[in-house]
Amino acid sequence: MLFRGLTTLLVILLIVLITIANTGNGQFLLTILNTVPHGDKWLHLFLMGTLTAGLNLSLNFRKTDFRNKSILTGTLIMACLITAEEFSQAFIPYRNFEILDLVCNYLGIFGIGQIPFFFKQYLPAFVLKSISK
Repeated sequence: MLFRGLTTLLVILLIVLITIANTGNGQFLLTILNTVPHGDKWLHLFLMGTLTAGLNLSLNFRKTDFRNKSILTGTLIMACLITAEEFSQAFIPYRNFEILDLVCNYLGIFGIGQIPFFFKQYLPAFVLKSISK
């Protein structure tokens, strides 16, 4: 239950950030991000990775068969949604499509987002109990 709540909060944060950027009201965020070298790219990497990790935990590491391969369902969901969102930026006046943003999204999704799966045997009992509900 804990991870579902945290994942829900991350989804809400992502929706708020996308809405702010799509309406052209995100200049204050860009100012903050520009104080860190490649801040925008780091944000893509860590936000997508954290959200994917939370989604995979929330879904109890459920897998889906995709093109004869087994992939975590949360990873597949995130990859599809973020690909569509990134490409949609080409059609929004205040946004711009950047392939490097997409690469950082994928690095987060397929890198950071998989960490809990590979270490699930080491997760504390309260975490495993929380995600099995």
